[in-house]
Amino acid sequence: MPLSPHRVSVCRSDSETAVAGVYRIWDARRMDAWLAQWFSANQTDNGGVIRRKRQDVDKYSSLAAVIAEAKNRGWHVVETGGQVVVLCHTGALNLHT
Repeated sequence: MPLSPHRVSVCRSDSETAVAGVYRIWDARRMDAWLAQWFSANQTDNGGVIRRKRQDVDKYSSLAAVIAEAKNRGWHVVETGGQVVVLCHTGALNLHT
């Protein structure tokens, strides 16, 4: 699911706290760049696991975008304990509880 070019979210970085009221606007290109950077981690090359806080996923992208990208690659997404975990392999997934 491609991101809308009109979708924006606002976040405050540590470097901006010195200047009160200054916010960085994250546009769709930056959200795509954040997602691309996450999905290009070294662990993705050998069937590893990548994870981010759900809070960060919502702040810099969206869960729907993460799921769509993982689905395009045939990978699995699990959300647990405030974390979004991507299993970077196309093998079967069995959950044991």
